[in-house]
Amino acid sequence: MNGKADNNHSIVIENLTKRFGDLIAVNQLSLEIYKGEILGLLGPNGAGKSTTINIICGLLEPDNGHVYLEDQKVDKTRKSLMNIGLCPQEIICWPKLTCLEQLIFIGNMYGMPDSKAKDKGLKLLSRLGLNEKRHKLAQTLSGGMKRRLNLALALIHDPRILILDEP
Repeated sequence: MNGKADNNHSIVIENLTKRFGDLIAVNQLSLEIYKGEILGLLGPNGAGKSTTINIICGLLEPDNGHVYLEDQKVDKTRKSLMNIGLCPQEIICWPKLTCLEQLIFIGNMYGMPDSKAKDKGLKLLSRLGLNEKRHKLAQTLSGGMKRRLNLALALIHDPRILILDEP
């Protein structure tokens, strides 16, 4: 490993360890993910896949080791995390917002003006087969449609790194 990601890498993980009490969830994981590469983490329940994803996304701090996204170390400032789109294992949506309102809301959280978030949101909804549901409340969607909405939420800000937990 070279100490941090470079022009060829999207993610570099060095000696990552995470414990929960006596349980070692991630044990000295080192990994390099190149730009444009698709990587799947496979393993049984409890193998540390989601824990690793949560550390990469800055949702958990490792006990040891480092994560670099492109050329920035993941830390509490979260500046490096603006380049990640996360579609979590659990479906996350706001039941009383429409599909389009949710995309605008998340776009705003990433600093996008309403008009840009709306345009991008409409394109994503169309691309993901949700165009007819754009003005429907999320609580009226089927489970599969909610999953597609979550993918749109992860993509709204054009992230350079997309992470799907249990896609």
